Amino acid sequence: MGLPTNVQQTVDEIKFSIALSPAGHLYLDTCNTQETISLVTAQKIQDFWHQNYAIGLLRLGLKPLPTVNITVDFWQKFAREFIAQICKHPNVLEMNTKTIPIISTEELQTFVEQAPFMIGGEYLNLDLLTSIWIDLNSALLTELDQFNGKVQDYFLASDASWNLVGRVCFHLAENKDDHNQPFAFLATYATRLGNNAQAQHLPLGKALQEYADEKNKPLLIALLSPVQKAAEVSPFIKELVDSGRIFKPLAWKVEEAYRFLKQIYLFESVGIVIRVPNWWNSKKPNRPQVMVNIGKNNTGVVGADALLDFDMHLALPDGQRLT
Repeated sequence: MGLPTNVQQTVDEIKFSIALSPAGHLYLDTCNTQETISLVTAQKIQDFWHQNYAIGLLRLGLKPLPTVNITVDFWQKFAREFIAQICKHPNVLEMNTKTIPIISTEELQTFVEQAPFMIGGEYLNLDLLTSIWIDLNSALLTELDQFNGKVQDYFLASDASWNLVGRVCFHLAENKDDHNQPFAFLATYATRLGNNAQAQHLPLGKALQEYADEKNKPLLIALLSPVQKAAEVSPFIKELVDSGRIFKPLAWKVEEAYRFLKQIYLFESVGIVIRVPNWWNSKKPNRPQVMVNIGKNNTGVVGADALLDFDMHLALPDGQRLT
């Protein structure tokens, strides 16, 4: 459904929502809803829907649109979950098969239960969401045929942040409250993009729980492969892997932090994303720094309770702390 022709360009917002038809297709409603949206954003989403609803939904998930309204945000979140699962797929660089990315019945049921009020919401159930998930896969294959490139390139053409999803990240931050161990290390993996288009990270140890099922073993192997490669080229990382400390937040002395910083090029060469204090690269201008406090425990390994106390904040170059 197109935008109303009688809407003047001077109007900032119009009625707009994503509705569900009895046939299980998503359509854009601009008449029967009480939700509103900016005219500019509405036109972008209308352009997404030009070909069909599945391609429209896929593009809605890919593009870094701001928070819009309840129904648009819900379907954007659903599409981004699909894209995130593609990014985690072991064959994401080729994507030349019709293998549909895995999502559990429990995860789909959660979407059903969290669905907001929407026009046609009475048709939303587990079977219908499964069908939409399959349609998203068909839409992606159609888009790749037209894009004439790899799936990773297709995602990056929409938003560079997708390059982080499904990848391991090593974080090194200052822990200035502890003079004996003034640095904190944490290995994470990016699970998805949030509605703000920012990568959402979880501690790497959570991957062992998330991918515990046998059917998820290929995903776990693909995720941890760069860590294994890093262990092969770095005795320092091998120590962390062999001891299992790589899966925990760690407090480090200066010597440990320095060993890590000197080997960054090795970690990046095997596909690991690195986040370190900005002062390590003197060629870059001063930017806000990330600082981490991991409780008051002075041991080298922080337990699960301290993980909950993992406090990350931003500090401007002049030292001003931001919440």
